[in-house]
Amino acid sequence: MKILCLVFLFITTSCVAQKATIQEFDQNKRDALRVFLNNQKSYTFVDENVIKVTGIKKFVGRYRKARSLYRTADKICGTSKDTYELKFYCPIKDSFSIYENLLNEDDLFYILNNFDKFHLTLPSKLPLDTLWGENVQSLKKHSEQFYNALDYNRYDGNPNIDEYPSLRIYGCLLNENKTVAIIPYNHVHMGVNHGRVNFFLLKKMDGIWWKPIGPLKI
Repeated sequence: MKILCLVFLFITTSCVAQKATIQEFDQNKRDALRVFLNNQKSYTFVDENVIKVTGIKKFVGRYRKARSLYRTADKICGTSKDTYELKFYCPIKDSFSIYENLLNEDDLFYILNNFDKFHLTLPSKLPLDTLWGENVQSLKKHSEQFYNALDYNRYDGNPNIDEYPSLRIYGCLLNENKTVAIIPYNHVHMGVNHGRVNFFLLKKMDGIWWKPIGPLKI
């Protein structure tokens, strides 16, 4: 009986893990991640391991600052008669206009309150083989030697192996309507194991394809 229980527990755990992987990287997220990879520089190495990131509050704060900057620039650009002000603020208005309607406060609230649930479904590794499309052949996978020498917990834990820059992807978040994808990531280099987490944004177009917006600008 004890053996049967252990077998049942193993099967149940495996099914849960498989379900989590499928849930985290469903077709929507795979498509978004593939577009994200297509926008990386050639010969970038991609880390297959997934590490939890805790910067979602920073993302929300930075997004609100970007939206606020757009609104300030929009107001000044629409009312000022000062040529120097117009030359400064009108390009900012144009550059940051995407943040006015991309995500609203309900979206940001949803992301903040569901971020822990996103992490519960994170697999330990990215399914690179399913993400590797024809257009990302110039990207590279790390060697086993690299992973064996890598220590994620040390600031100087990156191995002295010529496999840089190394792209780390921390998952893929969707807003509740699944119209915006947020991919936390960063690029690490030899000797420096940590860096500022950036957030790459994509918008679902016509309910079919993902348009890359690019990294959050602020």
